[in-house]
Amino acid sequence: MNTRVFKDVEKYQGKILLGLTARQLLFVFPAALISAIVLSLNAIYWHMGDWFTYGFSLFFAAPLMAFGIVRPNDIDLEIFLRHFLRWHFTEPIRLPYRKDEEVVISKKTKKPIRETEWKED
Repeated sequence: MNTRVFKDVEKYQGKILLGLTARQLLFVFPAALISAIVLSLNAIYWHMGDWFTYGFSLFFAAPLMAFGIVRPNDIDLEIFLRHFLRWHFTEPIRLPYRKDEEVVISKKTKKPIRETEWKED
């Protein structure tokens, strides 16, 4: 009897319902529910145009579905966004170079040399 063993067990995600993982279900079903509620409210009460209804439902549903399904660089979207925003929008720690603190010691006299007195030993 042969059993398939995944090379990287951490990447395995069990399917729960309709071929979706728990994470995908957590984000996709609320997005579908919001879209269904908006579409039904439009059909029954609002009677607005289709563009408004589809735009309104996509405005809320698309980010939810993206967080459930999209995995850039094989990590979750919120972790990727946190790293992306931290990389692009934080001030880097810079260590300024200061010439004043640089000290060159002479080989012959064993004393510090200023840059203006620099000569080859």
